[in-house]
Amino acid sequence: MVGHPKVGDAAPDFSLPGWYDGEVRQFTLSAEIGHPVILVFYPQDGGPICVEQLTAYSDELATLTATGARIWGLSPQNLASKAAFAGMHGFKLPLLADTGGEVGEAYGVDDGSGPRRAVFIVDATGTMAWSHISNGNLRYRSPAELAAAVASV
Repeated sequence: MVGHPKVGDAAPDFSLPGWYDGEVRQFTLSAEIGHPVILVFYPQDGGPICVEQLTAYSDELATLTATGARIWGLSPQNLASKAAFAGMHGFKLPLLADTGGEVGEAYGVDDGSGPRRAVFIVDATGTMAWSHISNGNLRYRSPAELAAAVASV
């Protein structure tokens, strides 16, 4: 696991398949230049805290995206898992499949045993603007905290 990118660093670019709005789509960070992007790394589809976290973000999606920001959830499970997870809980945000863990590793949150719970905000120029990495995977940042952070970038 490499260290995570720091505020002011260029955000590691990536392209991953994801499940969104009932279909598979490709998501590329560099294609979002012009919009902040909130990257939400979570350990597993279906985990109770993951359900709670992504439900909170999905329920507050309008607040989180009011500044034009995008929000993407990332975990190592495959697209079939993403489709089932999103369908079961009605999530309104894209869920990306980092099945090889390369993106989690590039962001310093995956050592090969699965990602730690973390959030990174990439500003509209592709620069790291804010981050939080959970120490114990049991807590996550509230939608209000993320909305305030993204509004400040």
